[in-house]
Amino acid sequence: MKVGFYLKRLAGAFPGVLAAALGAVAPAFLFAEDDAVSYDERLTEEGDEADRAEAADFAGDFRFRIREVQPPGATFQDAPPDFRHNTYLYSRTRISRGPVAGGVLAKRAAVGPAVSYENLRDLGTLKSSLELRDVGPVARGILGDYTLVFGQGLLFYDGFGEFVRPAKVRDRGPRPDFTTSPDDTFRGGAARLDFGLWGLDAFTSHKALDFPLNPDGTVDFNLDGFHDAPGDAQTDADLLNNNSVSENFTGARLFVRAGRAKFGFSRYAAKFGRPFDPADREFSNARAFRGDRLGLIGTDVDIAGGNWDFSGEAARSRSEGPLQKTITGTAWTATLLRRMGPSRVWLSLFDYDAEFLSPHGKPNTFAVSGGPESLPRNQTGVLAGGEFSAGEWKGRLNATAARFPEALGDGSNTGPLHTSQGRFLLADQRLGLGPGAEFRLYCSDQQVEKRLEDVSGVLRQVTETTRRLRATVQWRAGPRVQATLRREVREERVKAFGEKATGRMWVADAVFSPTRTTTLKVRTYFFDSRDAFLTTGPEEIWDGVVYPRLAGNLGSLRGAPGTRMYAIVRQTLGKHGRLWMKLEITRRPETAEGRAGEPSPPRRAWHVQWDERWGGT
Repeated sequence: MKVGFYLKRLAGAFPGVLAAALGAVAPAFLFAEDDAVSYDERLTEEGDEADRAEAADFAGDFRFRIREVQPPGATFQDAPPDFRHNTYLYSRTRISRGPVAGGVLAKRAAVGPAVSYENLRDLGTLKSSLELRDVGPVARGILGDYTLVFGQGLLFYDGFGEFVRPAKVRDRGPRPDFTTSPDDTFRGGAARLDFGLWGLDAFTSHKALDFPLNPDGTVDFNLDGFHDAPGDAQTDADLLNNNSVSENFTGARLFVRAGRAKFGFSRYAAKFGRPFDPADREFSNARAFRGDRLGLIGTDVDIAGGNWDFSGEAARSRSEGPLQKTITGTAWTATLLRRMGPSRVWLSLFDYDAEFLSPHGKPNTFAVSGGPESLPRNQTGVLAGGEFSAGEWKGRLNATAARFPEALGDGSNTGPLHTSQGRFLLADQRLGLGPGAEFRLYCSDQQVEKRLEDVSGVLRQVTETTRRLRATVQWRAGPRVQATLRREVREERVKAFGEKATGRMWVADAVFSPTRTTTLKVRTYFFDSRDAFLTTGPEEIWDGVVYPRLAGNLGSLRGAPGTRMYAIVRQTLGKHGRLWMKLEITRRPETAEGRAGEPSPPRRAWHVQWDERWGGT
């Protein structure tokens, strides 16, 4: 890391922060939730409430969400007339009685067809499942929609939307699917049978996917982008591509226990209803999957001993079809964890062939989400880090480095032209300043090679460096009042071109709980970023759902100057109910919207979530 950069930014950006946080910030109405995230915490949209809930004779929960953004965005303007709705709708109901449980989830994206059973089933998201738990050897059996994760995520994983990934994956097996992702989960049947020293996972799925087609009926899609495809029907093209190709697969995993060690052996085979043949053949598309059959075999291990923990997984893929020769690839990942009292350190290694293909897998990679750097393909790397604690100080250090043997770009993005490499360094430190006060300093430094145009329009492979500094002072004035002030600076530099872009932001927030059943939160951002891709940082998008940054139009804080604010009210209703409401307003100059010469209206959004539980915990 460039220590001088961070010292200079800290000295210039944070004069009087402590005094401001303790005195100048309105103590009753400025709040931010504690945004600390342990390295092995997962930030998926839906948590593991069902796993944590205690069994009861009869129990259940109901959740309803609604959201609207004004003015409507480009997706609304480009949608067919029948799809020009601007309200996001979500409903989920789960019930259980003894070992039997079931649930239904329905979602319509903010732009989509009118709400009806047929539209949700065919064009939106409609999921249901029936579950049996802990009956004889059946640890869990599921009919309907489900997710699957075991080993170290190399074959199957279910946290594709997360921004912080655990160093070690928990072997959860099959679980009912209550996520809002339309395409990258499974529909069929799955079961985990446990016979003590050994057990078996068996699974099968048949699901229709939404991919564009070529004139000859083949699929014009690179399977590497599987988890980036939205899956919601919102445009004429989405209607044309809706349920265009089926994915059918069957597989099993045998696992054996020996003391504190567990070994697994897996195999599955997938068959697609149409062969894939992406029209683009440049860069990474030159090695895109162009078949209709895919098979994977793998083995995984998890060994615990004292304060040590070793886990790993290795796999081999085989893809084939009428449009390509048979292609095989191998991949492996391994992680060593060491606990030392309240501290721990970890080391992960990974090596994935460019020919390896695992569309449902997500093991340790250079990037956590987004882009080819997050795929278990075409990269070799190392991840090392630790969490430490001593008195009032807590710290986390992490370093990731990877090499990408073949070109990542696809002709339209900023991937490199040739072999490339990247590295990422992170330091996150927290220090108690006395009763109720804490100082936090987050620094990161990333270097990746990209394919960019120079001043003459020639494409070159150059290194882009991104540095971030986030300094925060938090003060808890009592059990019902908490205030925070944060300063953030982001710098993006391409040294070869002499280019530098900088974004700056102040954030002030607080919480106030006037009663035991009511909580009020308010946060305000003041940002200045003409070119750097400044984002919100950790923010609550739904009740209890915190993302390290918000995606989409509302999360990008480009513009100079701009403001964003939100207010949240959380109200407990009775013994098991809760109402959560959020209003947010983002004001950005016309340049941020790409509307030069036009006024840029503020973006307003409101969210409402209602939860109700009965029976059980």
